[in-house]
Amino acid sequence: PESRLVVYGDSDFASNRWLRAVYNLDQYLMRGGRVILCAGSYETEFGQQGLNVRPLESGLAPWLKHYGIEISKTLLLDDRNQPLPIPEIQRTPFGNIQTWVMRPYPYLVEIRDSGLKNRAVTGRLEAVRVYWGSPIEVAPPADRKLTVIPILSSSERSWTDDDVTKAGQVAYTVPPGTKPHMVAAALQGSFESYFSGKDPPPVPGDSARKEVPLTRSPETRLAVVGDAEFVSDMVAR
Repeated sequence: PESRLVVYGDSDFASNRWLRAVYNLDQYLMRGGRVILCAGSYETEFGQQGLNVRPLESGLAPWLKHYGIEISKTLLLDDRNQPLPIPEIQRTPFGNIQTWVMRPYPYLVEIRDSGLKNRAVTGRLEAVRVYWGSPIEVAPPADRKLTVIPILSSSERSWTDDDVTKAGQVAYTVPPGTKPHMVAAALQGSFESYFSGKDPPPVPGDSARKEVPLTRSPETRLAVVGDAEFVSDMVAR
């Protein structure tokens, strides 16, 4: 029956269990399951020291590369963005008062209009916001016969940067050479398993189990978004 699996990029995949997790994901796809993979190259955290952005190794890169998908190891910035509320102290006759002002923040990318590449997917959405995300590149090998379906793209005034220390700053300057960057896309077709011709990774705690991996899927889809924060409530908090 038709089904769908949503996976969020998480550091758990970088543990010693990641290969088994990727195998389970691969075999779900081989059974015809539709996969939506939300996984950027960075994770964010707010603490007493402010915003902390750090690189994330999900363990999914080799599996995605097998299908011609690569999540860039850079952060995406865009002059078309969602403003960020910044605390500001105002001096009044009654003392200092903290207020909030809205400032443009390029890491909260706002995708709308021509950036919504496929209305069959995005429907009537006015905009999609990508938070501290990464561009993706999709170029499946010609012999795989997979169809590329663009879904989301940043504006022509977007760029990338791998310096995470800048993410804590609101002020920015748009550099020369900006261009649109793909943020989400899907592959459709029959997929060949990443584990074809390989021994399946053992089940933790059960090395005696014998399995024969499925090697090719029926017609299905694999969608990839270069961001996981946009489906969380972190920014709202």
